[in-house]
Amino acid sequence: MIGTIRKHSQFLWVFIIAGTIIAFVVFFMPGDNPLEFTQKADYGSRYGVPLTREDRIAAERDANLLFMVQYDRFPDATFPLDRLVEERLAVNALAKLHGIKVSDETMRAWIRLLFTDRTTGKPSAQRYDGFLQVLKQRTRFTELDVEEWARNTAAADHLRRVYS
Repeated sequence: MIGTIRKHSQFLWVFIIAGTIIAFVVFFMPGDNPLEFTQKADYGSRYGVPLTREDRIAAERDANLLFMVQYDRFPDATFPLDRLVEERLAVNALAKLHGIKVSDETMRAWIRLLFTDRTTGKPSAQRYDGFLQVLKQRTRFTELDVEEWARNTAAADHLRRVYS
């Protein structure tokens, strides 16, 4: 028996290594447990609007992009993004409840406003393009994510103006 194992040890190591890699990938995969196909996750609700996994992902994206635009750096472990994520979940749910839709023109105006040159105060296409380049190099965010974030930011600003 030991002779058989020694004879086929290289073949057995292939299966052991493949099984270990697959187990680690599944175990450390972010998000919901990929092995639970039947159970639907409950993400709660805000203002009576049920939240989905996509709502949570959008709120996390919005919080990360907000931090990056405001502070010109990526969020690290010292900054608690949870508060920003919860705020975005609430604001996005309230905007959905009131049926606030942001047009493409308004979204582009917000992008111009958010990416102004800080020295001149004028819109800067270079600053926006540079921001997109950094996002492409260092994160998984795309230009569509930035546009969706700008829409959500415009909707949040509209809600703040209405309720203030």
